[in-house]
Amino acid sequence: MEYIKEYIKWFVIINTAVLIVVAINYLGHDVISVSSLWGIIISSAATALITTGFFAINPKKIVTRRTKILLFLIHYSLLVATMMVLGHVFGWVGYDIKGFIIMALSVAGVYALSVFGSYLFGLFDAQRMNEALDKFKE
Repeated sequence: MEYIKEYIKWFVIINTAVLIVVAINYLGHDVISVSSLWGIIISSAATALITTGFFAINPKKIVTRRTKILLFLIHYSLLVATMMVLGHVFGWVGYDIKGFIIMALSVAGVYALSVFGSYLFGLFDAQRMNEALDKFKE
């Protein structure tokens, strides 16, 4: 059950971030196709699955800075590879250097927004826990 809750949390965070990045990329365009919207949902679902799985197997113990960087690079690379395949399937990018750069930058933007969203969720959770502790003390 905890895994499903984490998956839903990551799906919401990632999907929101993807929509923001797509909105920025589509500035100046009038419309986005319905098939693109379904592609966004499927892409968000796939990357949320990777992210949830990655954090489920990520070591819980304290790791070195080098290990943290390595884990980040592995996670980011998995996301870029997945999005390159899905981006090609949905006709968003080609299998060329330009397509790779566009997708790598888009994934980086989504990653940054997702980290920020996760940070906000953590702050809200901590605030709720502190309020509950204050009520418990009274």
